[in-house]
Amino acid sequence: MIKGTHYIFVILSAISFQAFALNFHYKSDIPADNKPSAEYMKQRENLESNHLNVDKLAEDNELVKKREQEKRGQEKQDEEAKRYAERWQNNELMKKWEQERRAEEIERRAEYWQDQAEETKRYAESWRNNERFNYGVNRGFNHEFHDPVLRDMERAERLKRIEQNGGITRRNFFDKK
Repeated sequence: MIKGTHYIFVILSAISFQAFALNFHYKSDIPADNKPSAEYMKQRENLESNHLNVDKLAEDNELVKKREQEKRGQEKQDEEAKRYAERWQNNELMKKWEQERRAEEIERRAEYWQDQAEETKRYAESWRNNERFNYGVNRGFNHEFHDPVLRDMERAERLKRIEQNGGITRRNFFDKK
């Protein structure tokens, strides 16, 4: 398209519209001498002035500043409250972690002392066995027939083992079904 053709089209359209309007006795709101009508002037006088009231604008500006400061103050308070809540929550988490750590430490100590008790029992058992052996060696090879206390202790241990095995011994192992 050639440059400027659309301007020519607009101008020709406006001229043709004016010519068309004049043929049908079209009256425009704009007078031919380009002066406003009396009715328009009356309407214009009744309108409020559009001049800016500087005092009112200054007051509005001050109100807006106060509101912004209050909003910033509230935001700071909210932020501080949020930080406090986070610190409190972190403190609670630390307390919970400390309690769990202490509970684990107590469990570890309990296991340690239980292991120590079992070790002491094993040591006492081996000491008793050594004493029995030494007693038997010193008394002779047939010490079990001569010492009724030792016989009773061994018999009690055998019965205890039989109870733990549900009454099964070497002799009746294959007899039971």
